[in-house]
Amino acid sequence: MILDELLHDYVISTQTCIIRKKSLDSLEYHFNKHFHIIGDFDLNIRLATKWKVDCVQGPVATARIHGQNESLLKKNKAIDELEIWCDNMKTNPIFSSKNGLNQVSLKVLYLKIMQSISADGFGKNFVKVIKYPFCYNKIKLIIALLLPKFIIKKIQIY
Repeated sequence: MILDELLHDYVISTQTCIIRKKSLDSLEYHFNKHFHIIGDFDLNIRLATKWKVDCVQGPVATARIHGQNESLLKKNKAIDELEIWCDNMKTNPIFSSKNGLNQVSLKVLYLKIMQSISADGFGKNFVKVIKYPFCYNKIKLIIALLLPKFIIKKIQIY
């Protein structure tokens, strides 16, 4: 039962998932038609609410990053979908009591601020970064504030 851990740090790669048909059939629906980018996240989180998850501790696949990765090309869409997902889960009794949902909301905020920094730079984002809670991501936001935009855009590809 790893729901809290997945909400804190989602580490499932769909290309390596094996899901029992019985588990899929226990869900109300498989993929949410409103989520184009985060559909696998939504599916795996919903599975984790009902089922135990096991994993192999070793490399089983290779991911290729290239100029046509949809998740990289449509980062704003992914952020928007994740924000909608969080808003929907706040009313869900299973998720509303989980601390991990706050972590997902913080991740959304982090991603929004990082996108804003790459688009607008220092001036409009300084206050947003200051208000962000202190953690590792805040340090990354501070560094992003200080870097030139072209470097930030290069880093975001990876």
